[in-house]
Amino acid sequence: MKKNLTQREKIALWQKKVENFTAPNELNSLLFGIQEPEKLLGIDRVTLARWRSGESRIPLTATRFLEILRGELPKWFGIWEGWRFSPDGWLFPPGWGEGLSREDILNLWTWRRQAFMVQAMECENARLKKDLAFYKSELQTKQRLGFAESLGEVLQEVTDCAN
Repeated sequence: MKKNLTQREKIALWQKKVENFTAPNELNSLLFGIQEPEKLLGIDRVTLARWRSGESRIPLTATRFLEILRGELPKWFGIWEGWRFSPDGWLFPPGWGEGLSREDILNLWTWRRQAFMVQAMECENARLKKDLAFYKSELQTKQRLGFAESLGEVLQEVTDCAN
C-alpha cells in the first residue's frame, strides 16, 4: 500500500535525487570511446559542454544509460552487483568463468515460459482427474440405484447439462 507523501517528504526525496547526480570527471570516463555522444543521449553540444564543465548537473538517467552502454549492469538495484557484459555481448554473472550468450539468455526465457505452461497443464490435468473421479462415482451410484445402465447415458446427461 502506497502512502501519500507530505510536501516535506517529497522535497527530501527530490534533494536525495539531486545529490545522486554524476560528477563531471566521471562523465568523461563514461563517454570514453563513444562517438557523437550528443546524438546518443538526445542532447545538444551546449548541454554536453555544460555537463563536462560542471555548469549543469548530469541527470542520473543519462549516467545509468552510459553505464549500461559500457557493459555495466545497473548496480542501483543491488541484484546486478558484480554482473558484467563483455564487448561481444556475453553476460557474465559474478564468479562465472563462462558467460551467457544472447542465445543462452533467450533459451532461458523460452524454457521459463515453457515451464509455466507445463505447470498450467499439470493444474488442468489435476482438475480433470478430479472431475473424472467425480463422474465415475456418479456413474457407479446411478448404476447401483438403477438410474443409468451405461456410461453413455451419464455422458449424455453431462453433455446436456453443459449445453
